[in-house]
Amino acid sequence: VFFWNEWKLLFQISGAAAVRIEEAVRKAHCRVAWIDEDGFMGQYIGFLKQRGVRVVYNTHNIQSRLNDETRRLIAWPKTGLTRSIAHRIQFGLEAMHERFFFGRADRLCYCNETEASYYSRFIPKERLFHLPNVAAVPQNGCHRVAAAPYPYIVWTGTLAAPFHWQGLRFFLREVWPVLSREFPDLHFVVAGWSGARDLSSHESLGRVPAR
Repeated sequence: VFFWNEWKLLFQISGAAAVRIEEAVRKAHCRVAWIDEDGFMGQYIGFLKQRGVRVVYNTHNIQSRLNDETRRLIAWPKTGLTRSIAHRIQFGLEAMHERFFFGRADRLCYCNETEASYYSRFIPKERLFHLPNVAAVPQNGCHRVAAAPYPYIVWTGTLAAPFHWQGLRFFLREVWPVLSREFPDLHFVVAGWSGARDLSSHESLGRVPAR
């Protein structure tokens, strides 16, 4: 049952979603569609292209690896062998989805060089487009923060995700020392579940309950 449910989720098109997409394409005379991945939506690329719609597919890191790393840190310690095997099957199906569908998009956007290296194995490089998920801060941005009534920089989100952890480590290693020297009253706080990550040298709120 687990395998079949995952297969349907990753490789079949929802009838209800197909109806809504068909209606949107017809009413808006759509010629280009942007799919912003939150999960796995590759099976809709071909559906759209059959209707004369070009597709730009925007990824968020390498989702199959991100999910696998998150399951390893969060779910595996609390589950037995059977569920751990199911997680490996799930990872395999997700990676298969990426390889089977993503190359059908007219353009595939990626955030970082790790993604570029992964996707270029099965997608022509001329169809890959670098779209970083950060924006440059104006040079005087730090001064505005330091002058605020509460001079805090807050990092939010789960650090179980490896890309979040890598980004935080880069910030602590390359950026925070410069800021803390120039603005000694500035505070840096990490809010969110850190899993097994060591944040003992910085202020951390741990898991913050929803309100």
